[in-house]
Amino acid sequence: MLAGYSWVVYLPGPALLGCLALGLLGGLGVGRARRSGLRSMCLLLTVTGAGLLAIPDLTTDFSWRYQVPALALLPAGAALGLRALRGGQAGPEELGPESGPESGPESGTVATARTD
Repeated sequence: MLAGYSWVVYLPGPALLGCLALGLLGGLGVGRARRSGLRSMCLLLTVTGAGLLAIPDLTTDFSWRYQVPALALLPAGAALGLRALRGGQAGPEELGPESGPESGPESGTVATARTD
């Protein structure tokens, strides 16, 4: 079953390198990513994925079991990095209307809670 799975799901090495580059560019704040609120999460995912690839190779011996978490973390970091590079923000407008600055006590409106 696992051998058949590898025929369907495969991420080539250059694509993984591209994910690493996108994640690092977004996490380090290059270009529009400098103003993004996604930088810390992007950098965390990318550095963790890269660390899972590099540290076992440097300290002990190569093992395929450390590749699987990196295959989940690096593309996620790349997706956030691409969003940050395109100018995406993780601000109140994405969280919903009740979490914005205009719904606080200083704006004169009172937030009410639903009791169902």
